[in-house]
Amino acid sequence: MKVNWDIERLRGIAILFVLIHHLPHVTGTGYGRFYHWFNPWTGVDLFFVISGFIVTKTFLESRQSLGTFFIRRIFRIVPLALAWVLIPLGLSLWLPGLPATKELAYDLLTVSTATFNLADAFGIHHGVLAPYWSLSIEQQFYLVLPFLLFLRNRTAVLIAAIAFITFALRPAMIYAGFDANVQHKFSLLKFDTLAAGVLLYFFPPKLNFNRWTLVVLCAAVGVLPAVIAPEFHVRRYMYALPLITLASASLVAAAAQNKNRFPRFLDWFGSRSYALYLVHWPAIWFAGGSVWRFAAIVFCLAELSHRLIERPMISVGKMLASGRVSEPAPAPAS
Repeated sequence: MKVNWDIERLRGIAILFVLIHHLPHVTGTGYGRFYHWFNPWTGVDLFFVISGFIVTKTFLESRQSLGTFFIRRIFRIVPLALAWVLIPLGLSLWLPGLPATKELAYDLLTVSTATFNLADAFGIHHGVLAPYWSLSIEQQFYLVLPFLLFLRNRTAVLIAAIAFITFALRPAMIYAGFDANVQHKFSLLKFDTLAAGVLLYFFPPKLNFNRWTLVVLCAAVGVLPAVIAPEFHVRRYMYALPLITLASASLVAAAAQNKNRFPRFLDWFGSRSYALYLVHWPAIWFAGGSVWRFAAIVFCLAELSHRLIERPMISVGKMLASGRVSEPAPAPAS
């Protein structure tokens, strides 16, 4: 399928949000005044909406069989994710400051079984692999998505699921006393953002936003959590997240039209966004508190990871998938 560069650039914005959010972990200074007004932990939520939309579009429009879908997903996600578990695991054998080998071996188990987010939500994870919680959620969702798309009333199921999570499950868990970390990383409580991206495929709004409107929407994705739910305020979080999802979905809808509305300097960040996401957390251990050293390490490792692992493995997945006999996928809803 033809590359949608606006979607790639939106991925670039999402990864920059994640990097900005994690800078205080590099400097060790904590979240200062800037983060009281702009706290873009929502970069991952933007990634989820993009992912839901793109994976649905690819699956339906390329008429992939289930086997082809899973082969391509596995080779897209797993090799690089596994590499950045094994690299810290190897380094921990002889470098001080990294989590112990035993702890990382436990993390390897939860990463390989796509349950890292659950371990993370309930406080059983170890820092160097912190970003893997979102990969586990996406993998769990991908297991469900193809079967959901075969349903005749799939759009009604998606709308019902989003409504149930937003208005029933999330409030119920908040009032039951679960903390913000559980709210942010428990599987079902994040499926609504992925489902919003899927729903966007079936009901694509024609949004003719100019660039200033897109700037405001991007700012809103970072400002809303800081203003409505500062420091992950547990009860306010449930009010912030639907607005964040709506702003993210609006950005994805605008990017889906591929009208060159996003700046081109984001191309590199978007095409390397997955590698940047995986390498940036281990890089904190080697940055020595320097933002510039951190940036240099992250950008170099991301480029090497993209060229040596990610891109070749995507090609292997495509090659293996092309040898399969395709079964008809469900036609897009009219």
